[in-house]
Amino acid sequence: MDLQQTRKKAAEWWVVETEADRSLFRYRRLWISIVISTCLVSLIPLVVMAVINYTQYREAFQEEVEQPVFMLASSARRSLQFYIDERVAVLDFIIRDIPYEELCDQGRLSQVYRDLKANQQDIVDIGVIDDAGHQEYYVGPYDLRGKAYGEQEWFGEALLNGRAVSGVFLGHRKSPHFAIAVRGISSDGHAYLLRETLDAAVLVSHLEQPDPERAMSDGVQSLKFEKFQHLMNEIRAVAASINRVV
Repeated sequence: MDLQQTRKKAAEWWVVETEADRSLFRYRRLWISIVISTCLVSLIPLVVMAVINYTQYREAFQEEVEQPVFMLASSARRSLQFYIDERVAVLDFIIRDIPYEELCDQGRLSQVYRDLKANQQDIVDIGVIDDAGHQEYYVGPYDLRGKAYGEQEWFGEALLNGRAVSGVFLGHRKSPHFAIAVRGISSDGHAYLLRETLDAAVLVSHLEQPDPERAMSDGVQSLKFEKFQHLMNEIRAVAASINRVV
């Protein structure tokens, strides 16, 4: 009997201890849940704010890096466009003022070339091209009279639109240059082009302003190419630090 009572008490003690452990486990689990919830409530806003701040900083930094480059490129484009528009206007004035028959006179065309050269040193040569693309008359340092330009993209554009500016190419002279052509109409109704070519170095001279105070357009924002290269190296170094490529 004593043995049975002892076993019964032992069983009762075991059951009480087991329930206490389970109760303690439930409280511990509740405590852990409260701690985790508190941490999440505290940390999630911080993480969200950190992500938002990083995104805003990256966008602001990208805009700050790109803005000077954009302004320089825009300034250079306007400066070059102003120069090209001026050259087109000069050629347009010539074909309106001088008849086609006079431009076909080698002496008269030479005089036009000398007048242009006196006011614009970067002109290389000038020529009259018929509607088939053959350069009938030419004044300049190269032997280009009779050369064919009918397959050139700028030739078709000039005949169609009345004017054209080529990209920089080598052409028959095998040296970098670009051409400006304006369409005229002869007395017998045939189209022709008056074309002048400019040395490619003129692109550099008009993008790189040596005297900003006297510049015709955006002189204060002008930047020499060696300084531009240095600026781009600095921008690339900074951009690499935020995993950006420029």
